[in-house]
Amino acid sequence: MQKLVLLALYSVYLFGCAHSPVVVHDKLDVELGENVTFRLLAPNTYGKNISFTQVAEIDNGGRTREFLFRVQIIDNALTVAGLLPSGTRIFLISFDGVNIGAEGLGNVIEQLQPKYLIADLQLTMWPYETLLNDGFVPPGCSEKTTCLFSKELKTNSRNLTVSDKKIISISYSPSTDGGNNIFYENFLRKYTIKLKTIEKLAL
Repeated sequence: MQKLVLLALYSVYLFGCAHSPVVVHDKLDVELGENVTFRLLAPNTYGKNISFTQVAEIDNGGRTREFLFRVQIIDNALTVAGLLPSGTRIFLISFDGVNIGAEGLGNVIEQLQPKYLIADLQLTMWPYETLLNDGFVPPGCSEKTTCLFSKELKTNSRNLTVSDKKIISISYSPSTDGGNNIFYENFLRKYTIKLKTIEKLAL
């Protein structure tokens, strides 16, 4: 998810136009900043078929919006639907490991930048070892480079740092109703995402 996503969502609130399909021709490499490049992973690397629904609260420069994510991974197909709290769908992103597809208002898709949404999702939800071994363009992100993608057991968090400068921080905690809470912060792009998983189903 990128910095301008809130503006895109706000425009949908205002105008509520009908969705139109958008074909996205994009490279699968995502620049995270500080010369660190993340390479989108094929959906089947998640390791199982699953669907989940999350309440997402995004804060960008003090402006906060809430909407729903509905995510589904079946074999090598990933779909992410974004909905308003009313249930109105505002975008649909798909990824098969090679091609990225998008449906929604053209300006929403342009500002959202689907590959950033997929990268944020994978950095947050994918198995840590899979990300560490396959998610970063060589020379990778380990103790052997100035880039470090670490997993902290004590704080139940993941952190991406470059030359001791924190770029991304992701923390996990259980919610009081038995679900899971995730707090994602991107220090370079200056936005935060609070996620609460309200439904999770094996497929």
